[in-house]
This record gives sequence, structure tokens and C-alpha cells, in this order.
Amino acid sequence: MENELAELSPTIKGNDSNPKLAKALCQFQSKHCNVAKDGKGNFGAYATLTECEIAVSPATEFGLSHTFLMRGVSENMAYVGIKLMHESGEYEFSELPIFFNKGRNPYHEMGSGVTYVRRYLLLAIYGLGQADDEADTFSREAKDNTGNAKSVSKNKAPSGKQKLTDQQFKKLRTDLGKHPNKGKITEAFRKKFVPSVSVVSTDHIEFVEHEQFIRKQMQEIERK
Repeated sequence: MENELAELSPTIKGNDSNPKLAKALCQFQSKHCNVAKDGKGNFGAYATLTECEIAVSPATEFGLSHTFLMRGVSENMAYVGIKLMHESGEYEFSELPIFFNKGRNPYHEMGSGVTYVRRYLLLAIYGLGQADDEADTFSREAKDNTGNAKSVSKNKAPSGKQKLTDQQFKKLRTDLGKHPNKGKITEAFRKKFVPSVSVVSTDHIEFVEHEQFIRKQMQEIERK
């Protein structure tokens, strides 16, 4: 029983002291704390891997980055790990096991498990949560001059604006998720369209003008 529990327990490694990483992570978390649930499954809504990647992309502004690692243990078990790194060289590492059966398509089953674990490793190591409802996608309430919380409404484009089709939205989300400078692009989008929120979720991207702005940002970065 103890051996089984040991296999299921996450492995956590890192430097003995990570003051620079800790400070950078604290600064990141002060502005970003929730990820929107943009996917729907048998057990309810959840944050997809793409949404999680977009949510953590601003961490590069604080000198943080991450990479995933994988190692096999047996024919039906492997470990997926994530390494959170600071530009100073400090790092933290954590991994979780995945289990899969030798069915007709074991690689497909393994791939599903890897995607599942990567989502949770990302949220865990960056200290992010999944928003329970639309209001929670605003990771921090705006404050007035007295420091009291004030209500924040989601920025909407004026009526008459053309909304993105499902196909346009999915293509844009995929392209943005793969872009190496997605952090800078989403921050530029936030400042222009939703300055009252700290985290841009896919719920905020819904109109054609939003896509045009994001595509333009991609092109300008590629030209540099």
C-alpha cells in the first residue's frame, strides 16, 4: 500500500532557496489568479490546455518560463513533469504519474492522459485556479481610490459589431496559443479592450475587431 501511494504522490524538486523565483511568482500571482473554464466535458466545465497556456503566458514578463518533461516507467505507466524556471537559473520541478491500458490505440490513451496532467501541473506550479463562473474570470476586482472594491463589468463592443463564428474563434485561439509572443499580444489586447481586468480569457475575444487586432499584433511582431 505504501509503495502504491508513493507512486501516486507528486515529485517536487528544486533549489534549496529560490528567492528570485519566489519574488517573480509572487508578482505574477498578484495580477493573475484565475483561468476561465472554456471546455465542456462529462463532468462539467474545465479549463483546456490552450486556455491554461494562454493564462500563464504573461509570466515571461516576470522572467518565468516552463517546460514539460516525460519519462516512462512501465508499459502502462509514465511520469509527466513540469519545470518552472526563472531567468536567474532558479527552478522548481514537479511531476505526476499517468496510467494507460494497452488497448487498440495505447498512444491515443496516453496522449489524453498527458494533456490532462499537463493542465493540472500548469495550474498547480503557477498557483492558478479555475474560475467557477464568469465573474471569477476577473482575477482581481478593481479598486477605487479608497481601496474598496468596486463592481467591474465585462467590456463589450458596441452593438452592431460583427461576432466571430465558431470556426474563426477556434482558429484564432489555436494560433494565439502557439504564438511565441502570446503573452505580449494578450497584454496588448487587455490594455485596449479590457483594461479593467488582470487576466484575459477567451471569453473576452468574441468580435471580428478583436481578431483583427490580434492578427495585426502577430504580424507586427513577426516583422521585427
